[in-house]
Amino acid sequence: MKAKEYLRQYDNICRQIEIQKREIEHLEDMATSVKSGLGDGMPRSNNGNVTERIIVALATAKADARQLMLRSIEKRNEIVKTINKVERAELSRLLYDKYIERWEWQRIADDIDYSLDHTKGYLHAKALAAIEEIINTP
Repeated sequence: MKAKEYLRQYDNICRQIEIQKREIEHLEDMATSVKSGLGDGMPRSNNGNVTERIIVALATAKADARQLMLRSIEKRNEIVKTINKVERAELSRLLYDKYIERWEWQRIADDIDYSLDHTKGYLHAKALAAIEEIINTP
């Protein structure tokens, strides 16, 4: 596995969690709108079925979100341990800022006190090479 691919695993899980949170919000909104429509005195033949389906979908989405959160914690811990094995402090800091904190390049450059071009180019390449060596060492 390549270093970037390895390091991006945490970010990928975080993005999945964000999507799952939006799905939960959508289902909660649906549940609220279905419930609020029940009190108008009009007969409803399918509202119970719709409400039940929404509740099941919401429970499933929340369970999926919990699993993703557990995976993110495990993956984060694994990647942080790997980053901590990088000997040069500015390289490990760059990797942590980029792949764990998910910062933008300018903020990373400011944090490690290097120019943006030097950070994105030379230092990032060095940091990835260090990770590649660590993850490919048996």
